[in-house]
Amino acid sequence: MKGQTSVLSTEKPIQLSLWSHTPEGALSPPVGAPYPEEIGPESSIALAIHWFAQHLHTQGYSEETVRSYLVSLSLFARYVGPHRKLAEIKKAHARGFLDWLRSRRKTAAKTIELRGTALRAFFAALQKEGVLDHNPVQDIYPPRGATPLPEILFAEEVEKVRRAAARLAEEGKPRPYLVLILALEMGLRLGEITRLTRADIDLSNSYRPVVHVRYKAERHRHKTRALTGPPELAAVYREYLESIEGERLFPVTQRALEYEIEELGRQAGLPRKLTARTLRWTWAVRRVREGIDGEKLRRLMGLSPMAWRETARILASLASPPLG
Repeated sequence: MKGQTSVLSTEKPIQLSLWSHTPEGALSPPVGAPYPEEIGPESSIALAIHWFAQHLHTQGYSEETVRSYLVSLSLFARYVGPHRKLAEIKKAHARGFLDWLRSRRKTAAKTIELRGTALRAFFAALQKEGVLDHNPVQDIYPPRGATPLPEILFAEEVEKVRRAAARLAEEGKPRPYLVLILALEMGLRLGEITRLTRADIDLSNSYRPVVHVRYKAERHRHKTRALTGPPELAAVYREYLESIEGERLFPVTQRALEYEIEELGRQAGLPRKLTARTLRWTWAVRRVREGIDGEKLRRLMGLSPMAWRETARILASLASPPLG
């Protein structure tokens, strides 16, 4: 239209300076980010993104999630124009943005799904805080990106990994064995394992030790749970405590534990890389094959009802018997 600049211009877009970075590269909330009552329908989307950056941090989102959301919203702001008022943004803008990603940027389907998730979170937060009285993207659901099925261990491989972990424990290195129990026998995520403290392990009954998985944020309430571990957990745990100081059970980075799990796979002679994700999915598939109730498994895995729908579909596929 005459007098207007196309948002689909082929010129290289300029990155919006919506947030700052620390020297280490981690995101930090922008200085002077507005409070919810300081923005409204007439505010620009750029200003609202400043507020959302602060909002994500106060809600306890991880740096990785914050960074992903802000990159997605920066792209959307470029698409509609950073000075566009919130009240002017309609459902058609979101649909056009996702179509633009598909046709002009040739973006992977999984990335488009993540961009759509960021939009939904952004406008849902604005509506919840009373900035907007409606959510223009509430009914926008980008197509789910195709995700390959997780890898799981065969029964023989499970035994190889267990033997390798027990061998390391006998050599005075019990940490891989303890991590293995928590992931393969109890289904904990690697991030949950990394955050465990001494106060989270209850050995009142050595035959039925309990691990408390705790989350502070209200939005993660469904992930908070108490899990009963196998009897061997108590013995390995007590031995491991002799090698550490302080309250944290694993005073190393999550990446360091990932390397130890990979090394455990090599020690076991596995032909592929062993990951915490493989261990957790192996545990879940084994429980499905044992006939566990779906709702109970959802709670054991710490999943919301919405997340469970996709997980249940994947588990059904992984646990199905081979074709004859």
